[in-house]
Amino acid sequence: YYVCSEMKVVPGDCVMVGDSSNDVLGARRSGMTSIGLTYGYNRGRPIADSLPDYVFDDFALIGELVSGFDQGFY
Repeated sequence: YYVCSEMKVVPGDCVMVGDSSNDVLGARRSGMTSIGLTYGYNRGRPIADSLPDYVFDDFALIGELVSGFDQGFY
């Protein structure tokens, strides 16, 4: 919320990218779109089990998804 406030955006216009169920939960609770990465910290559980809005194996591919948000594709 602090960063949203400083950037003058509402959480619903933001995307949270993370690698753990806590990241997905935080995004959901704040009204943000969540992107889960399949690598990193999640105690050995698949990030998809946390039900993020999107799941990626490669951080570099997220840019393509996010650019589509501006055009109303997603």
